Amino acid sequence: MKKKMPISADIDKLDAIIELVPSDRRAVAEKLGKEITFMYRTLERLRQAVDGGEVVDLFHQGSQEFVRENPALKAYTNLIPKYSALYKQVTDLLPAASMNDGMSKLQEFLNESDS
Repeated sequence: MKKKMPISADIDKLDAIIELVPSDRRAVAEKLGKEITFMYRTLERLRQAVDGGEVVDLFHQGSQEFVRENPALKAYTNLIPKYSALYKQVTDLLPAASMNDGMSKLQEFLNESDS
């Protein structure tokens, strides 16, 4: 069994955003948060695989060889839009009054994730 990657401070920030969601919608936000956490861990593993390898690799099929995109990179680029969409779904659950605060926390999260 693979060891789970530790949850970063980024996920703690997500929890803070979820706390701003009204109680009648919080269960949905928490389920989305679990999916975001799973995707975060998956993206981290994929990032490590890409960092440890090449962007393209040589693929052998029978006697033929092909250059193809690293499968980890392909999975990473496919998962990023879905990860972002889930974040948007969580922020869409915020009440209008808390939206500015939630969006500020989301922007802070995104800015720190880039560094």
